[in-house]
Amino acid sequence: MYTDGLTISEIRKIVNPTKEKWSIRAIDLDNWLYKGDILKLLCGYIVNKYPKWILELISEEILKKSLTESEYNILHFYWNEGKTITQISQKSGFTVESINKIIETSKEKIKEAVFETWKSGIHDYRMISDNVKENIY
Repeated sequence: MYTDGLTISEIRKIVNPTKEKWSIRAIDLDNWLYKGDILKLLCGYIVNKYPKWILELISEEILKKSLTESEYNILHFYWNEGKTITQISQKSGFTVESINKIIETSKEKIKEAVFETWKSGIHDYRMISDNVKENIY
């Protein structure tokens, strides 16, 4: 059941009549309903290609909650201060391989945090806009 109170089957019944009109394949609809892969792909793309955007788009609190202290510090050096992996390795005492692994793991954690934050925001927006529509009509 989704947070708006509809089950996947109920959502599918609502969308099915229009999916041909919009050229949506059943498999794409199911993918969207079950996992939000398109939003996850977007989050992953932004985390990997435009990390400074992420720092502007999500709060420091979410970053700190999603990462361990060492992950947070390493990403801070890498993204905010522009340090190279070698420089981070020398400063932290971790090997270059460890730093690479920590950065990749941290990006995945941040991607998930961004996804959950945005998914929640989208849901809240839909709920607000539905309430506004009800009050107008």
